[in-house]
Amino acid sequence: MKNIVKFTSTLILFFSFFNSQGQNQKIDAQKIKSINEFSNGQFIAKISDIVIDDKLFYFLDIGLFKVFATDQNLNYVDSYGKEGPGPKELSQPQQLLIEGDSNILVFDLAQKILPFNRFTGEVKESLPFKKVVTHHKTLLIEDKLYYSDLMEPLVTVHQYSLTHEKEESGMGEMAKAVTMGSHILSDGKVIYSIYGENQPLIQTFDLAGNLLHSQDLSVLKIFSDMLAQERKSGVKISGNGNIKMRATGRVFVQDAQLLEGKLYMLIPQQSKKDSNRTLFNTILVFEKQDKEWKLSQEIQLPIDGTYLTFKVFDGGKKLVTFENVNGNIESFSISGQ
Repeated sequence: MKNIVKFTSTLILFFSFFNSQGQNQKIDAQKIKSINEFSNGQFIAKISDIVIDDKLFYFLDIGLFKVFATDQNLNYVDSYGKEGPGPKELSQPQQLLIEGDSNILVFDLAQKILPFNRFTGEVKESLPFKKVVTHHKTLLIEDKLYYSDLMEPLVTVHQYSLTHEKEESGMGEMAKAVTMGSHILSDGKVIYSIYGENQPLIQTFDLAGNLLHSQDLSVLKIFSDMLAQERKSGVKISGNGNIKMRATGRVFVQDAQLLEGKLYMLIPQQSKKDSNRTLFNTILVFEKQDKEWKLSQEIQLPIDGTYLTFKVFDGGKKLVTFENVNGNIESFSISGQ
């Protein structure tokens, strides 16, 4: 009888473990299209950011100093921007944001924001934004710009009013958050700051900057395994967007996106062909349960590629991304069907 009870308990534990491990759906992304040039022989150099409106994709090429627009089938539509130090020129572009119904904002490391009309291509005078903002560290809610300033690392997130063109105060406990390395996202109600270097952490704030919740992701096996890797396996992103080896062995969230209640994170994995290489080719998908984000899916991009940025679209069924090894923009189906 004792043996039967012991055997039954073992089965229950086994199936409980199996079910807990099987909850995360693993999806192999299916490539739809790949391009390495936009038009007229303009080969893609390096895409640091992608934004999407209802019909078009906008790609910021920091090597060509231009914003390129395509349709959702990656067919060329238009381009904006000119290289130079002037107030209407791009010198060190980093990130894109869509403002209102017509403008694309280009953030430049030369401490300026250039507003482009995405219908006419006209560029207005740059905004007097004397901050150093790198890619994936800004967020726009109405006229309020939330950002991380490389020159002020002791405060995680600042507020800036585009309407009044001045710094806003009152960020409250935001200053107590983990500094730097953050990807700033929002659903319009709260702000999520994702810290992806040395410790995978999600912090939730209200719009006034008060800390509401903090979640340590290192308890998840996929992160704890990476945290346990040898120190030489780590990576870092330099100021110009280049990937370099670092000596920490800590996980790094390369890019993140919030879409329709799901949180997407592009993370590194050790190359299956070369144990000394770390590639960004896995996207984790989280869903909110109460206050915590729960891992629900793992999307595998081609294992020999490393990706710098991405955007999920079409209701979470597809994504578009930039692959850095071959310099290609690629679209994928990720529906899992």
